[in-house]
Amino acid sequence: MSDVRVLSRDEVPILSLKDYASKEPARRERALRVLRESLDRLGFLVVSDHGVDMPLLDECYRVGTRFFDLPLEQKLALRYDKIDQKRYSNIGYFPFQTEVAIGSKVPDLKEFIHIGPSLPDGHAMRAYYADNVWPASMPEFKADFSRLFEQFNQCGAVLVDAIGDTFGLEQAYLKDLVDTGSSILRMLHYPPVPPGTKDAMRAAQHTGIQMLGLQPRTTHPGLQFYTPRNEWVVLPSGFEEHLAVNIGEMFAYLLNGQLKATLHRVVNAQGGSEQHHRYAIVHFFHANPLKSLRQKGDKSGQEMKAGDWLLKRLKELGLFQAD
Repeated sequence: MSDVRVLSRDEVPILSLKDYASKEPARRERALRVLRESLDRLGFLVVSDHGVDMPLLDECYRVGTRFFDLPLEQKLALRYDKIDQKRYSNIGYFPFQTEVAIGSKVPDLKEFIHIGPSLPDGHAMRAYYADNVWPASMPEFKADFSRLFEQFNQCGAVLVDAIGDTFGLEQAYLKDLVDTGSSILRMLHYPPVPPGTKDAMRAAQHTGIQMLGLQPRTTHPGLQFYTPRNEWVVLPSGFEEHLAVNIGEMFAYLLNGQLKATLHRVVNAQGGSEQHHRYAIVHFFHANPLKSLRQKGDKSGQEMKAGDWLLKRLKELGLFQAD
């Protein structure tokens, strides 16, 4: 697309989570400078030393591809609106053209499956979170995606801490806010774009509901970000081992104007990719739905539960809302 620019490598600040976790003050300060520079310049982060096992990611892509190749009736056995989602879950299989981006009039050209937290018996949040559902014919799916979920969730917790540190949010509050959050690992399949498709996109421009969206490499290009400089950009090659991290609406709300949620989209055509099956994995790092969202600098004392925010937005997206 003519209105999109490919970034050069030297335009992309790289946030090392090893630097952030270092006990050397200079390394930690460097990480915080890079984080602020990236958000000011790009509106999203590119993260190294993130702790996500890339071979495991590749195995999840192989397993996930086999899941989407299953007969439709087997996938529909995991359909999201046939599951008791309890109060704050959003798990299961979402068929092709289920999701409609806010502001769009047509569904996105994708199908996907959601995996949520797996909690031990007796955990208090089991009253609010549904048990995950898994394809019965693929035991490796549960094993691989459960491991990947935990790795992404650990990375998300560190990133929340780093962003909070950068923008002066209370660290104890943030840690409590995201403890046992309703995070979702989403595996997506974008089939070849149907001929004659009008107006529909693989993913229309949108901002995420959550605190953060962690996006590793995909099988084909298409992901684009809108920067604070008012231009659509794509990452150049060479960042396949990194994570791209977009800021979600919930985090932007907490920061009360200091940071905007990252607008992004997945276009139909980039390098001929519209003719291919495109697969992607995204981790939506969420707050605990029972905790309150407190805007920085707000003295009114008004608070909103994270779960109320979540359910409102899921309804707007056309996805299942528990009663």
